[in-house]
Amino acid sequence: MIQGLSRRARALAGLWGLERASLVAPRVDMLSRGFLSKRRRMYPFHAYPRDRFLSDWEVELRFPAINPAFVKELLGNKLAFHLFLRDFGLDGHSCGLVGLLADGAFVPTEGAADLGEALQRSRRLFLKPVSGGGGRRCRVVEDVGELPGEGLWLLEREGVPHPYASSIFPGALNTLRVLVLKDARGAFLAGAAHRFGASREVPVDNFSRGGVACGVDPERGVLGRGVTEPGLYARDVHDRHPVTGKRLEGVRVPFWEDLKELTVELTEAVPGLRYAGWDIFVSPEGPKVIEGNGDVANPNNLLQPHRPLLTCPRTVAFFRDHHVLSEGRAEALIRNLGAA
Repeated sequence: MIQGLSRRARALAGLWGLERASLVAPRVDMLSRGFLSKRRRMYPFHAYPRDRFLSDWEVELRFPAINPAFVKELLGNKLAFHLFLRDFGLDGHSCGLVGLLADGAFVPTEGAADLGEALQRSRRLFLKPVSGGGGRRCRVVEDVGELPGEGLWLLEREGVPHPYASSIFPGALNTLRVLVLKDARGAFLAGAAHRFGASREVPVDNFSRGGVACGVDPERGVLGRGVTEPGLYARDVHDRHPVTGKRLEGVRVPFWEDLKELTVELTEAVPGLRYAGWDIFVSPEGPKVIEGNGDVANPNNLLQPHRPLLTCPRTVAFFRDHHVLSEGRAEALIRNLGAA
């Protein structure tokens, strides 16, 4: 009982923290239904019944318990994830690990004698901490003098985005977040969103740091409208990129079927994994995985501005089985979806 109260208290504190960080005035009509106030401006409530949307309260309260701790640790450690890809024969689907930087000392993984040779081979490398998320402290480096002298870092080959993405915003990798769930029948794609950078966040495209997020039609791989955090731009919903003016809605993502197959394969390969938010980018040769997230803080930001998550009986059943949805709410949704 005490543990349950503690979990609810943490979830309520987390939800209220997100609400306070928003640039939108609190709205009782949203908060009373478990949604952050800003969702009123972001979600297409006019096009779908409200009960089809997973609420922020349901996510904050139950999502953290879906995956076991050891899975979160594996996916949260970027070095361990690279080793996992290598051992399962999937490293060809990543940018490639060039080496580690431990308190300024270079430890190569691809045969380069030193940092100078590694940079000469790749010209530009992508630096990121072994742990942590949100794109913080990640950057492109071109010179040995730009590298930190403390901490544990990964050095990867710089990813090259497909022209469709770089034409929309040329200053970032422009990644996709793909939510894959795994039930007794196997892994399946539950939703996807495409992120694009904005000028003040080069080379990072994170939505929480000013990026643009578009929903992606899971069947056709076609972008929907773009959404930004309310208050960052003159509008919150965008047919075109708010910085470059390039068209967003209706753009087709290349290699979409390959991308879906890759994220399902990755999810199936990780023992104990029940869901993952895979960060993917599309290169000129096909999809590449950046990392997996087994402890997604709040998937609603990216996925539900385009369409609600609870439009598929299989997805509803997954969230029911992991106690994100109550039995009664799940049964009513499955019944309504079957009648639709």
